[in-house]
Amino acid sequence: MRETLWWAIVTIMGIVIEASIKGIGAFLPALILSLQRERRIETFFLGVLWIIIQNGISNLPFGIISLWYLSVILFFFWMKNYLASTSIIFVSIISLCSCICYLISIFAISALEEIIIPTHIIFQNALKQLFLFPIIWKLYHFLYYKYFLKEDNAIF
Repeated sequence: MRETLWWAIVTIMGIVIEASIKGIGAFLPALILSLQRERRIETFFLGVLWIIIQNGISNLPFGIISLWYLSVILFFFWMKNYLASTSIIFVSIISLCSCICYLISIFAISALEEIIIPTHIIFQNALKQLFLFPIIWKLYHFLYYKYFLKEDNAIF
């Protein structure tokens, strides 16, 4: 029950962050946190839920979010063989990967669907993602390990 409540709070936080800062994907850092916990079934369902939510609240063509998340997840599994998955260096590399995958996903899908997307906005959003991804991940990580897991300091 506590896990469900935690991820519901993260979902609400992600929606608020995405509404506050346009062009940022606030669910991807939470998905990385879930992957770091190594609960794959839970991560799968959370990922599907967050992809559906992000497809609904963003103005990007359908499929970009799925391609973006999938490519970052594959990169996560590849990189965790070389670095500790909870280190800030690892998260910074994932952030760079997220930025690059975001750009590639948008340009690939927009070329397939023959949609013209303003390039300067896409690059601004990619830079926001690059710099805010580790901050959002650290926020989720701090809240999860400081308040959620510690029984004596539990807020739930």
